[in-house]
Amino acid sequence: MKKNHDHLKKVVSSFSEMGIKTACTKSRLELFEVLEGSKLHPVYKKN
Repeated sequence: MKKNHDHLKKVVSSFSEMGIKTACTKSRLELFEVLEGSKLHPVYKKN
């Protein structure tokens, strides 16, 4: 169970690095909607 929680934390943190605002409490459907919306507006990292 802890392994799954740690993996979820990594996924959420990688989303935030990409500029996608999300929370651990969102359902899978909500996450897919957020990801679909982010495809329309790509975010590039500043160097």
